[in-house]
Amino acid sequence: SREVGVGDLLADLTRDRLGLSEPDYRQLAERIDVIVNSAAAVTFDERLDIALELNTRGPSRLSALSREGGGIPFMQVSTCYVCGRRSGDIPETLAVPDEARSLDIDGVIAEMRAASDRILAETKPDGEETRTRLIQAGMELAQRHGCNDTYTFTKWIGARLIDRLRG
Repeated sequence: SREVGVGDLLADLTRDRLGLSEPDYRQLAERIDVIVNSAAAVTFDERLDIALELNTRGPSRLSALSREGGGIPFMQVSTCYVCGRRSGDIPETLAVPDEARSLDIDGVIAEMRAASDRILAETKPDGEETRTRLIQAGMELAQRHGCNDTYTFTKWIGARLIDRLRG
């Protein structure tokens, strides 16, 4: 699920500051002792906008809550399949595939956001054309960057963000 409730607060992982006002955000940070995130859009061909916000940006939003809450312990749980198009033994590490060593993560996120925004501006928000185009855009971006699908791509980028943010 993209939403989590803590007491009377309802946080949304797809929104900056978890969709909370500044006082509620501070209250949330004061009320929790640990953050464990396993939320994800797990459809391999999810809409790009949804996968970007939940799989890529969601964990970094929780990492920010951890930091802003004074170092609340944060654990990211993922079932990400990130071997892409490689073959043979692939260790379970954050190693970067050769084709992505020079990947500009912030630039890729901006590219995903721009593609999503463009499609949403050109189509009806809940229309079938919107859904189809957002799925296609996600799959094309993923494959261009060496991943099989939108899920693995957005989860991989999210893991790279967490690695960068964790210090």
